[in-house]
Amino acid sequence: MKISLLCLYFLLLFSHQTYAENFPRPVELERDVQFWLKVYTDATTKQGYIHDLHNLAVVYEKIEVTGSRTENRRLIKARKQFYADILKVLATGKRNNLSGDERRVLTLWNTAYSEGDVDAKILSQAAASMRFQLGQSNRFRQGLIRSGEWRPYIDATFRDLNLPLELAALPHVESSFNPAAYSHVGAAGLWQFIRSTGRRYMQIDYVVDERMDPYAATIAAAKLLQHNYNLTESWPLALTAYNHGVASMRRAIKQLGTRDIAIIARQYKGRSFGFASRNFYVAFLAALEVDKNPEKYFGAINRVTPYDYATIKLEHYLYSKDVAQALDVRESILKQHNRSLLASIWNGNKRIP
Repeated sequence: MKISLLCLYFLLLFSHQTYAENFPRPVELERDVQFWLKVYTDATTKQGYIHDLHNLAVVYEKIEVTGSRTENRRLIKARKQFYADILKVLATGKRNNLSGDERRVLTLWNTAYSEGDVDAKILSQAAASMRFQLGQSNRFRQGLIRSGEWRPYIDATFRDLNLPLELAALPHVESSFNPAAYSHVGAAGLWQFIRSTGRRYMQIDYVVDERMDPYAATIAAAKLLQHNYNLTESWPLALTAYNHGVASMRRAIKQLGTRDIAIIARQYKGRSFGFASRNFYVAFLAALEVDKNPEKYFGAINRVTPYDYATIKLEHYLYSKDVAQALDVRESILKQHNRSLLASIWNGNKRIP
């Protein structure tokens, strides 16, 4: 028993060291991780934060966004203007006879500013660099529940390809484990592939879009992540490349002479390397923490049970209604479990390949 326990101790220690080495959590980025933890666990999609674009330790206010889209935009604009006016006053150097909100904002910045009392230039710049971030806690909780359907397959796939299993938490950031997710830039599925990248690893045409198949897309995501790692030699950069492109990360390495994710996140000035890309790795770290400790943040989670599928290869092109009839199942059931087959299949215009 002593030998077994000792082996288990060293196994757990090695596992922790590997995790820390693969996915470092630099002190310089901790404020950013904490911000995304708040987004994922503290605010719902009916709430959000008015915060500074560059210093995520500065969160001015959590607001309710329960109106129409137009009403919410007006509210967000008004609250941004409210804090911009305060910052402009503070930037003049005023420190006496401050209102309660002015004192609160000044304290926020003095606390967040690592070099002592914040100066007028920083406050002036902050007046023009405010952002609103919608909360995600309800989506994240639903994602934890949904993840049960595919997590065993994802873990097995990554294990077979010798990838760190922590990467299996990435769909929390990408899609909240929603296989039907579409982004405003055309990214699709559980792993949010854009069409051009997806075609490198999957079939994507007018009949089949394997981005929508969680199983095919998982294999594709694993191959893309491995490709990114081979070129960057860093899991933080491989993950950032998943969002921003591996060529840009290689330029960042060359431009700054480092693979340090903290330096690159803070200093890289690549074209289109904006808020989302700069924060992709820290958002992943926050999602990974919640994924590893869901009960701490959400209480008991009852995950969906995986389906036990059988896969068959058709010898001929067949209409979906004929397959449904042969298998004695409704077409709606076939459609639910064959997500990569597009509308042209189900409306009868095309046959299943």
